[in-house]
Amino acid sequence: MSLNLKKPYGVWKYIGIAFSLGFTIVASILVGLYIGGYLDRKLLTGYSFRVLFMFIGAFTGLRSIYRQYKK
Repeated sequence: MSLNLKKPYGVWKYIGIAFSLGFTIVASILVGLYIGGYLDRKLLTGYSFRVLFMFIGAFTGLRSIYRQYKK
């Protein structure tokens, strides 16, 4: 994957890829935090599920990026 900056859309293509990578990871982590926070409130467990689901969300986001760009 080489950077082709001669075409006018070359730079924007890579900016779009970088944005989608960041959005995928952040969205996965936020969903994990939300689910973990919900379980923590319902089960009165402090922050244990929130931390667990944050790591699960980060792993899921990275796995999604790997599968998307593996093609």
